[in-house]
Amino acid sequence: FNATSMGSYYILCSQYCGRQHSAMISKLYVVLPDQYEAWLAGKHIQLSSDSMWANMPKGEALLYERGCTSCHSVTGNPMVGPTLKGLFGSQVHVQTAGASRTVTADSAYIRESIIQPNADIVDGYPNTMPPGRDVLSDEEIDTVIDYLKTIK
Repeated sequence: FNATSMGSYYILCSQYCGRQHSAMISKLYVVLPDQYEAWLAGKHIQLSSDSMWANMPKGEALLYERGCTSCHSVTGNPMVGPTLKGLFGSQVHVQTAGASRTVTADSAYIRESIIQPNADIVDGYPNTMPPGRDVLSDEEIDTVIDYLKTIK
């Protein structure tokens, strides 16, 4: 497509990919070429100062803004991916290089699951999560982890 005006726009997933397909909403940002180049170079830029998630804890807002809640709930309901509610500190059954094992969902596990989601696949869920290195900075991952500690 060819964007004709700058701004932010809500978009919907174009392919049916799971039970919560209708919840797969994301935000498209149409920006100036220099802003896009900065983002492409890995610089995390503030694209919008107005947010429908402004009253949420920052970690929760990041989950919504970056599209994580399209597959992961914060309410306890499993979706395409496992729920994030009660995750921190819990025991998680995963497949690692084809071997079953149980891990503790601590800060290191959650960070690795965001950066390299195919390293440990949670039992019962597909290996469909894209790597999050381009989605969240290290500081933002810390903010998300801090938020996950609060939703038991």
